[in-house]
Amino acid sequence: MKTIIPKYLTSGKNTAWLVCGTALFALLFIIIFKPFDSYDWVDGNFWLFTIYSLLAVLTGMFVIAVSRTVMHFYNKKKDIGPLDYSIWLVSELTFMVFFLTILAIIFGKQNTWQDFESIFGRAIIYSTLILLIPYTIFTLGFMLREKSERLHLLEQANEESIGTQKISGDELLNFRDEKGELKLSIRANSLYYIEAADNYVTLHFKNANKMQRYLLRNSLKRIEGEFMERDLIRCHRSYIVNFNKIQLLQKTDGGLILDFGEEKVQTIPVSKTYSKQLLLRFTEDLKN
Repeated sequence: MKTIIPKYLTSGKNTAWLVCGTALFALLFIIIFKPFDSYDWVDGNFWLFTIYSLLAVLTGMFVIAVSRTVMHFYNKKKDIGPLDYSIWLVSELTFMVFFLTILAIIFGKQNTWQDFESIFGRAIIYSTLILLIPYTIFTLGFMLREKSERLHLLEQANEESIGTQKISGDELLNFRDEKGELKLSIRANSLYYIEAADNYVTLHFKNANKMQRYLLRNSLKRIEGEFMERDLIRCHRSYIVNFNKIQLLQKTDGGLILDFGEEKVQTIPVSKTYSKQLLLRFTEDLKN
């Protein structure tokens, strides 16, 4: 099974926090430590130094923001592994190194292109500190918040006596928004699948013999946690399916797909990340 990085590392909200936090840290770092004797570039004028530092930080962070935005949308279409993420980080760090080096040579009064090697070496140190320190702090913060949310979902599941019991066809499934407010209750035998839609999920269910949709502001991760150990199974980064509604598991050239045996209900792909888990569930179901 392919290892992928946690989705909280590439979410839009966390990306915004990361870029803004890194920009603030970079600005403070430059003002306090004045790398490359940059304070002399403006003849000791503090406010002018601050303005130029801010412009330099905004320029650098704009590129980082573009990089992270591309990563966010790329991860929506394809899973990012640890190696891919590491290469992305190294690319951002490399950009920052060259960016600082060029700034130092162009604006530094005593710096020339002949000093490139020396300046480049110092730029590696400064760039590493400017990027990796806030990156590490924010990543740890995201991880702790993620664990806290998962713990909360588990506690909530225990309080509601979800446990490891299976859902029955007549059971009502209560769906809440991200604030915990109840928005919709659906009979288990009417729900087919749940689809991710940015910061929302779309519930696909049958009502009065017609397929209907309901858009709910929540995430698949929260839904998965709330119905953990139930018959709502994650099969793809964008889909959760009602296991009891699956009629056919088929292997195609593009991978596994799930068929509900309904003409107006689309087939659902199974990603490699979740295929082993789903096949084990089918095996356990056959044994029972």
